[in-house]
Formats: sequence, structure tokens, C-alpha cells
Amino acid sequence: MAVLELPIYRSDKTNYHLVEDTKGFVQKVLIVDKPKRIAFDTETYYNPELKAPEVISKWIQASRNNVPFGVSFYYGGQGYWVDKDIHELKPLLECGEIDKIAHNAKYDLFMLKNLGLEVKGRIWDTMLMIHLIDEEFECKMPSGGVKRSKALKNLAFHFLGDDAHYLEDMVDEYRRILAHNRGLSKSDISYKDVNDVNPELMKDYAVADTEFTYRLFEIFLPELTNQQLERAYEIDIEATKAVIDMERNGVPVNREAMEEDEKLLTKIIRDIADIVHRDIACKDFNYNSDKELVDVFEELGVKWEWFTDKGELQTDKSVLKGIMNNEVYAEKARQLAGFILDIRKAEKLLSTYIIGIYPYIQEDGRVHADFNINPNDFDKGGTKTGRMSSNNPNLQNISKKPVKLQFLDGTDIEFKPRRYFVAEEGAIMVFMDADQEEYRMLAHYGNDKAFMDLIHKGYDIHKGTASLLFHVPYEEVTDDQRSKGKTTNFGQQN
Repeated sequence: MAVLELPIYRSDKTNYHLVEDTKGFVQKVLIVDKPKRIAFDTETYYNPELKAPEVISKWIQASRNNVPFGVSFYYGGQGYWVDKDIHELKPLLECGEIDKIAHNAKYDLFMLKNLGLEVKGRIWDTMLMIHLIDEEFECKMPSGGVKRSKALKNLAFHFLGDDAHYLEDMVDEYRRILAHNRGLSKSDISYKDVNDVNPELMKDYAVADTEFTYRLFEIFLPELTNQQLERAYEIDIEATKAVIDMERNGVPVNREAMEEDEKLLTKIIRDIADIVHRDIACKDFNYNSDKELVDVFEELGVKWEWFTDKGELQTDKSVLKGIMNNEVYAEKARQLAGFILDIRKAEKLLSTYIIGIYPYIQEDGRVHADFNINPNDFDKGGTKTGRMSSNNPNLQNISKKPVKLQFLDGTDIEFKPRRYFVAEEGAIMVFMDADQEEYRMLAHYGNDKAFMDLIHKGYDIHKGTASLLFHVPYEEVTDDQRSKGKTTNFGQQN
């Protein structure tokens, strides 16, 4: 294998500096320069040998990062790259008299906590600021088009006219060549690997982001003030800090209860599958294969007429329910449809609430899920209506009510996935939910008399809306009508 040479990189950033003496740099900032604000950013990598108690392993699983190998700073027109003795930054990061500015501050605050470094002082997050200013903001792109984005380099190009994508491309090329020369994939090459071979390049790459963050802050702050969003920002940044603590603390898991239900659901699936193979199809087949399932249905006299727009076989819930409830089909065909629905129901519960959760249970016996307040460039995280979202795993998707399962083989069970998540010793777990909060706010600020009347009467807002929509008494609203009322309310809210 031919060894490729790394491209030559020469810095033209005369105001960007490699810090050789971290402690001396901190003294310079705190004693000599005394800036009011300082922008910072972390560059991170995965260190498998790091066993410090501060490290939350869910970050290792969710990405290839768990610890900073360098921190960049920018203030007073000068940028600094610190890639050694990072613990010496503690007095600076914990100085409450200096405001700290970051882009996607949650990530940097979390990563620094993995080293036991607590960032104090007022926190300004430029990603959060632009989200509050205009959550649908579209950036001008170097290609000439526009893109709805909160990515730092895209915002920098739009507002500052600076294109640092070339630095990103250069770092990416270094990773590609290092991967080739070491016989690895590019994903196995971290930014620390690039820093090890060319700290000058990493200095410019890291500090450029910090400079962009500082200059964007100077643009965003007056607009945040003009729109009277200071209080909204304060609430969101405090919520961000609380979410970090919540993620790091995690929630204890009752693994024994999960394993107990895993055995039960696995047995149910196996027992129903045995009935299907032995008594219905009279042969073994893969019921998860649409083709093999349809072949069995056709052997039982069902002429298949359900296809997608692309001509593919369709065996979803509505199709199988239609067969199960239609007496025109043979009894065995109707039984098969019901049994397959039962299997799918049990398999979904098993995969969603048990098998899907196991990988996220860490050595401390807890799940440390991600909770996100605002959407990112890929619309992951948060919602447009202001609610948080959760992933790795999605703990907001855990059914709050027991799931009652009635299977055709006569098995009845009550499935309670919330029992898997328990309070730690000496504590209790409390489930709370705001009572139709958004609609109360909508009624108040919109001065909607009908909504206000429903709330004052203590009525369910969706059921009350359905009563108005369908001109029926509140007590006579059906579940289907309430569902349509709920859809209408969500439409009004958005």
C-alpha cells in the first residue's frame, strides 16, 4: 500500500496563537487582560482509557467523543488554542466574573464536566440565540443557495461573509490520508490524531470557530434585546444546565423486571408462532417476510390485492385487520391475520421497551438518555412548540399507562414498561404532567372565550373542541370525535 503524504498547511492567522504555557495563559487572561466576555469551544475525542467517575459512558456510545483534548478561546481580537494541561484552565472556566460564549453550549459544558471542569459565569449560547430570534432562519450558502441551518460555519458565512469550510475540508483530508496510511476507516481517525501531526492546522480550525461564535454573539445580542427575548433566553439556558445534570444523573433501571417481561413476551411469541406453523400453515415459514406470509395467505384462499404505490406487497395492520374481520375469507386465513397481529404487537413491545433499552443501561445500572430542548440542523432535538425531545433512548416514549394485551390463544397480560425505571434508594419517583398547558396559554393570550369557558368548567380541552366542532353535547363526544378535536387543536397551536 502506497503511503500518501499529508498536504502542506501554512497558517495566515497572525492573531491565532498556540498556547505553550496553559497556567501562564490563564494568569494573563484573569490578571492582565480581564475581558468581560470570552468565547470558548472544545475539540473532543474518545479516550477508552479514561475511567474518571465524572465520565458518563452514554456519550461514548452516542458518539466517538467523551473528553476534550483541546480548548480554543477568543476575545479582544485574539484567538488561543490550548492542547495541553487542560486542567490548568479551571480558574478561568470557573471565573464567574467573565461571561462565557459558546455555540451549542450544552455539548461543551458536558464534555468539560467529563474532566471535572465546571464552566461558571453567565453562559451565552449563539445556537440558542438564533433559534429564539428566528427558528426558521435560512442561511446563505457558499453554493449560492439557502439552507435552514443553525450550523456555526453556515451562520458565519451568512452573517460574517467568512468561509471556513476550507479549514474543515483540510482537516477532513488529513483524516482521510491518516486513515489510508494506518489501514483504518476515516471514522477511526479523530481530530486529536490531526492535532498530533499538525497542531497549527487544528489551532486555526478550532480558533476560527471560536472567533465566529464571538462575532455572531455581537450580532445576535442586540436582536435578542430588540425582540424582548432576554427572559426567554434565561429560561432556556437555565433549562439547559438542568438537563445536563439530569442526563448525568440518569435513572436507575430494574433489569430484573425487564428480563422477566422479556421471557414472558418471548414465550408468547414462540407459542403463537407454533400455532401458526403447526395448525394454520401446516409448515414452517418466515412470518416476517411479506412474500412468505402472502404465499401462505394465498394457499388459504386469499387472493392478494394489497400493494404499495411501488407495487410492493402490503401486509400492514389495516390490511391484516381487514382480513381478520371479513367473514368472506376462510377461518384459517382470518385466524392467521389475527395471530400475525398478536406476534407483531408482542415483538414491538419487546424491541421497543426491552431489547431497545438494554444497550443503554450503563455500568452504574442507570440509563443516561439525551434530552434536547431545541432542534438542530437535522430537526432532531426539541420541537417547534417548545417541548423537549429525548433519544438514546427515547424515555418520553415510555407508555405511562399499562398496555393490556389480549391474545387469540387466550393469553391476557398487562404490560407496564414504566416499572422498569425506578427511584434510587431513599427516594421516590413522582410522575407529573402540565394539564393542557399550551391550550391554557392559547386561551389566555388569544382571549378565546370558548376555550376559556371549557377550562373554567374543568373539561378536557380536546373533547370540548370536538363538542363544538360536531355540535354534540360534551358528554356524548366519541373517542373518534375527540381525536379529531385534538388534531384541530394541534393545528391551531402551530
